[in-house]
Amino acid sequence: MRNKLGHDDQSEIKTVIKRMQEGLFSILSVNESGFNFEIKLTHRATVPIPSTYYTIVQYELKREDIENKGYKYSFEQINGNPTRVIEDIDGFIIWSLLEEKLENN
Repeated sequence: MRNKLGHDDQSEIKTVIKRMQEGLFSILSVNESGFNFEIKLTHRATVPIPSTYYTIVQYELKREDIENKGYKYSFEQINGNPTRVIEDIDGFIIWSLLEEKLENN
């Protein structure tokens, strides 16, 4: 299934991680179970008339502690794809980038 940006699930995660590594995200809120954040995508067109427009996509990442097994990460595109469990490594990377930004602000 494709989300509102036209990505499939795995390419969406890769895009989110890449944009977060570039610093193109903001944390909207934090609670005991996770983060709400947004990514701002820039779109540029040169034909027929040069123009730039932006798409802001909001996400929620939740982390659940599984006894002696690590964490389970749930990821949701707000007003897009429903909540889904993502791979541990992807969840860890996104969570770490969010924590890093939170600590540096």
